[in-house]
Amino acid sequence: MPARYGGEEFVVLLPNTTSAEARETAERIRAAIGGRPVEVGDGVTTTITASIGVACRPDDVAQPDQLTLLADQMLYRAKQTGRNRVVAASDEVLAAGSADLPP
Repeated sequence: MPARYGGEEFVVLLPNTTSAEARETAERIRAAIGGRPVEVGDGVTTTITASIGVACRPDDVAQPDQLTLLADQMLYRAKQTGRNRVVAASDEVLAAGSADLPP
């Protein structure tokens, strides 16, 4: 279920999906966006990229209202670490511990 969430941000809800399946879906979305040239006018084309944050419940957060917050944090982490990538909360927990992530 995709929905616009802010100016340049979108959220995709994937009910009954594991963390691994959500990450895989996010990678497919990122690759599809980056794999298509976009015409910007006068025959000029460019490519666009997507930075994606992934968070799952109950794997990454206990409370539903924390899900969007955590996904947003992962999105900004994707942007900060080079853009055009997927950063999943489960990856971050494994890499750095969960001290700075919501419970």
